[in-house]
Amino acid sequence: MSVVLLTIILCFAMPLTVLILHYKYINNNVINIKKAAAYAGSFFLAAPIAELFFNSLYEYFFGKPVWVYHILPIAGGDTSLLACIIWTMYGLNTFFVYEKLNVANKSFLRTKLFKSLFMGVEGPVMEVVFNLLTLALFGSFVAYYNPGEAFHLTSLQVVPIYAWCGLWAAIWSEKLFVNDVSWKLVSIYFFLGVISLILMSKLL
Repeated sequence: MSVVLLTIILCFAMPLTVLILHYKYINNNVINIKKAAAYAGSFFLAAPIAELFFNSLYEYFFGKPVWVYHILPIAGGDTSLLACIIWTMYGLNTFFVYEKLNVANKSFLRTKLFKSLFMGVEGPVMEVVFNLLTLALFGSFVAYYNPGEAFHLTSLQVVPIYAWCGLWAAIWSEKLFVNDVSWKLVSIYFFLGVISLILMSKLL
């Protein structure tokens, strides 16, 4: 199967996964579309840059990267052109997760610490799911993890990276959404995300 077909499948599979995971919340609540789009756009912009930073840092200290993208890789495999799908959808998923946690009955579930810990666990689990999907359909990893403790589907070493990103997202969202987010800001996130991917594919 071609990369084009894989991209098409992921374009359907990832939004469908988000819809299934959060169907009850979506069905019972009024969704702030601009806020959801801001999450998606900010992850689209920030996550590939964070991938490049953390993977390069790890390679500098330990001699090899934690992961290498196998499908549409750019920046030496530190990230991928699939980021436009993967991280946009993961940002949307994070929006729904945080919205549900923000109204949780137990106060601990509403804290930045719990959100950070939750993403630290959820992120690697999703990596396993989608790597298994692409292995079953195409015989290829989306991203291959050099440490072998999770059969190269993910790695425990990315848990603190996801947790850090979860903490960042929790802090950022509280500061950003004191007032209603604008479509102009959402557009800037997506525009800069496209530019950053182009630069990484051309220059790195």
